[in-house]
Amino acid sequence: MSSVLYIANPCYLSIKDANIMVSTDKDGATRVPIDDVSVVVLENNYSSMSSAFMSHLAEKNIVLFTCDNSFMPNGIFLPFHQHSRYTEVSNLQLEWSEPFRKSVWKRIVTNKVQNQIELLDYFGFNTIEVTPYINKIKSGDNTNIEATVASYYWSIIFSNTLNYYTRNIDDIRNSALNYGYAVVRSAVARGLVASGFTPFFGLHHKNKLNSFNLVDDIMEVFRCVVDREVYLIFEEEGLNDDILTKDLKKRLISLLKSKWIIEDTNYSMLSSITVYIDSLKQATKARNSNLLKKVKLNYE
Repeated sequence: MSSVLYIANPCYLSIKDANIMVSTDKDGATRVPIDDVSVVVLENNYSSMSSAFMSHLAEKNIVLFTCDNSFMPNGIFLPFHQHSRYTEVSNLQLEWSEPFRKSVWKRIVTNKVQNQIELLDYFGFNTIEVTPYINKIKSGDNTNIEATVASYYWSIIFSNTLNYYTRNIDDIRNSALNYGYAVVRSAVARGLVASGFTPFFGLHHKNKLNSFNLVDDIMEVFRCVVDREVYLIFEEEGLNDDILTKDLKKRLISLLKSKWIIEDTNYSMLSSITVYIDSLKQATKARNSNLLKKVKLNYE
């Protein structure tokens, strides 16, 4: 199974015989088979790497993301494949009609809301008030049901102590949520580029300064896995750390191995992202939003 390579200490990254070489002055070189890696997390600011290493990441569709001085993800290196698949899908993406965009966004919001309600149910919260909103979502979500449900969702999942709009920037749970979302975002970006989509051109998100509008559209249905983990860590297990520790970050990164269900079939998160994005590709080719599959978290 593809895994995450977490680089916490200064090192030199290179390639040798289909292996990623992680070299340090203290421990020498450690080999990691490149085919076993799907994501590289470069947490420190004192590592260096060879151009061959970067090139091999692109060839193998491996995402590298960097972190700032606060150890929060702040950049993503993505493969960019110049082949016929990329050209074909990108051209089809540019031909999305407004009705198609709105119809797909309705399906995404519906899926997201369903996942949020299932999460509340899983933790034993009352969902009677919020469940009827599922059937009120319209094309393009022009009545903003997503925000209405989100406001309710955040008001109860963290005991009304994390505001939906600000999420208390200094709260450790907010830092954990942001870290987890960044991990999910990188995985979705990887899947979109691998399928030939251009991350900049979104369905709903259209910020001209955002290079990942489509990523932010697609990741909405996968956010619940981060919410669940952060709730488990801080609300059920009672962790009271003031900072994101190395172990906590690794736990959030490991969500890429979480189990998801699409059409009664179980997938790892990375595989489910691939299947979900492929269904978007099929919907795009057929100009039929109903081909976009539904994805749900496996709680078993």
